[in-house]
Amino acid sequence: MQTTPSLPIVQTLQYLQALPNERQQEVIDFIEFLYQREQHKALSYTTTQSSQASLATIWDNDDDASYDTL
Repeated sequence: MQTTPSLPIVQTLQYLQALPNERQQEVIDFIEFLYQREQHKALSYTTTQSSQASLATIWDNDDDASYDTL
């Protein structure tokens, strides 16, 4: 079953089709930049979350408790 694109996507495609080819490529480049930035954020978040458990034993110890108040 094929779904129809939502209204903002349809409107965006209409604008994109109205642009000259060079400008279309600029839009595509920008979309790729935004996509890659979001992927990087997601990867960073996932990495941070997965590291917290293993680093908790290093961070939470009595020897370093004085640093917690800084």
